[in-house]
Amino acid sequence: MPGFPYPRNTALASQLESLVRVNGGIPATIGVLNGVARVGLSPEEIIELTKLAGKPDTRKVSRRDLGYICGLVNIYLLQGMMKQLTL
Repeated sequence: MPGFPYPRNTALASQLESLVRVNGGIPATIGVLNGVARVGLSPEEIIELTKLAGKPDTRKVSRRDLGYICGLVNIYLLQGMMKQLTL
């Protein structure tokens, strides 16, 4: 199922990060850019990802898909990163 279309998805990401900050948290939007998992995307990186929404070669993935998306070589690094994020 596709997500929100651009530019609504960018606005939503910004609103959600603001909501986290207002409640005392530190937002860390997660994305995979060029095969590299990134935690704590910059505003420019969020725009880069959200502009790709709905394109045939763009995938919306969950935590379980990260190893597949980034390649099996990186799976142990990703598992460790995800474990840290859930602590």
